[in-house]
Amino acid sequence: MKKFLSIFIVVLLAVLLFGCGNNSTDAGSPNAPTENVQNVTNEPPSPTQPPDEDSIAVQNGNGLRVGEGRFVIGDWINEGQYTVTGGDDFMEVIVFTSEEYFNDFDNAPRLTMGDHSRAVEQFALFSTWLNESETAFISLKNGYVLKIIGGNGVLNEVSLYLADTSDILPGVFFIGDDIREGQYSFTVTSADWGINLVIFESKDHYISYFRSRRFTMGEERDATEANAREIRFLGENDSYMVFLREGNILMLSGGIGYLEKQS
Repeated sequence: MKKFLSIFIVVLLAVLLFGCGNNSTDAGSPNAPTENVQNVTNEPPSPTQPPDEDSIAVQNGNGLRVGEGRFVIGDWINEGQYTVTGGDDFMEVIVFTSEEYFNDFDNAPRLTMGDHSRAVEQFALFSTWLNESETAFISLKNGYVLKIIGGNGVLNEVSLYLADTSDILPGVFFIGDDIREGQYSFTVTSADWGINLVIFESKDHYISYFRSRRFTMGEERDATEANAREIRFLGENDSYMVFLREGNILMLSGGIGYLEKQS
């Protein structure tokens, strides 16, 4: 009887110990509940992480691959002028002048395309959509935030300020920062339908345009006409003389042109 009782106690203790082990909620337990935590960093997603030997090129932005995410200028990407080229997927490129503006955008309701478009208009400095291999110009300063949505792209550093002749891509150019003041001849070199050339007298005029509701073609036209100093639509091989004063903003869309300084 005592032998039977001893065996029974041993078996009971083994069952209790086994049961307690399986009910552990330590993080290392295979049955522990997990929490879906998204780490927000300034580094590119892992597929775009550069190898150590390329760190200098990456810091200079030469051929830097950027995936979907948020990039604070001054961290992985240096201040400067860049071209951004789309990858395999349709991608949106958005530039914010500060992390505060980016956070306001990120916290805004964006359930529909209309909501998303309005949030970009309210808080960003510049935005564009790029198909595969399409390229645009962006100017990035320390503290700015670059947001990539929907695909992968490549950044290449460029320098337009001291150039007397330059190929000009779609984008927004701040005269005195990106391009020197002066008189220029602009010639369209490549365009499917033509290029819209728009000059704003000041950054305030440009911001007033960008903050306007522009979800439709009609709204885009009305916002441009209400704020621009000069608007021209140019076909392929057309040329046009422009005088760009410091503080002006030049905006191009629809194709590629050639800018040659005259004086």
